[in-house]
Amino acid sequence: PLPGVPTLPTSNLSRDRLAARFFGVTTVHFELEGTQILIDGFFSRPGLLQILAGRIKPDDERISKALTAGRVGTLSALFVAHSHYDHALDSARVVKRNGGVLMGSESTANLGRAEGLPANRIKVIQGGESFSFGGFDVTAYQSPHSPDALFEGGITAPLYPPARVSDYKEGGNFSFLIRTKNCSILVHPSANYLPGLFEGVQADVVFLSIGKLGEQGDVFIRTYWAETIGRTNPRLVILTHWDDFFKPLDGRLTPMPVPLDRISKAIRAIAGLADRETTVAVMPLYEPVDIMSATGGCNGGNLPK
Repeated sequence: PLPGVPTLPTSNLSRDRLAARFFGVTTVHFELEGTQILIDGFFSRPGLLQILAGRIKPDDERISKALTAGRVGTLSALFVAHSHYDHALDSARVVKRNGGVLMGSESTANLGRAEGLPANRIKVIQGGESFSFGGFDVTAYQSPHSPDALFEGGITAPLYPPARVSDYKEGGNFSFLIRTKNCSILVHPSANYLPGLFEGVQADVVFLSIGKLGEQGDVFIRTYWAETIGRTNPRLVILTHWDDFFKPLDGRLTPMPVPLDRISKAIRAIAGLADRETTVAVMPLYEPVDIMSATGGCNGGNLPK
């Protein structure tokens, strides 16, 4: 789906294998031994004309179709990177439907409150905390949004849809380090960096956002790579936030077009930065990928066995 970048193969997985599924932008589902967690919740994908013309809301039909196609069952937790609509629009609705706890900023919490989630199913995080769900240990890192972001600030009261896109304010941004007894996975959902943030962090896999990366200068791109991939030294880099999210999840994902983004430039830059020991790839839509097989074997998640 992304020219010049291989797509990881799908696999029929046994219960004890770590499976990942991709739903576009930075919505990624992980499953291990019956425990399921989700990063971000965006399935409705309203079109550009709808965005420009008025208000948006979760689309229950599209949510149901995507969750069914991706075989998403009962969730233990849904972690939201930030509260822009392309990360958070459907997050609270999915928790209400599929269970679990909504994890994110105070802005994300206000999306959950508007959806009617009880207090025990909303957890406000600050960054630096770790949370355990089944075989997953998840650490949140406060990380910066990509440069020149729109709709800064926070959602200060419950936000009831339909609402304007500009009402879905950022509210702070997080990256998530997911560890199991075998693998360590960093999900970095916004293309920016904080020097030294991932010092000492080892990751077998990094889900790396490239949204708006092609609009940055060469020095920024090199530093971004060094502070994320160079710091964590993964075997596998999976690119995210490259697809045209104004199109529904009905078929193949396609890159966000110029002038809305410059994905091709970002891909060329990354190709020049990746060494021979690092595989750069994208995920198929909906289908499970065996993380252990995709990496050729993880180095370990640093959790007790």
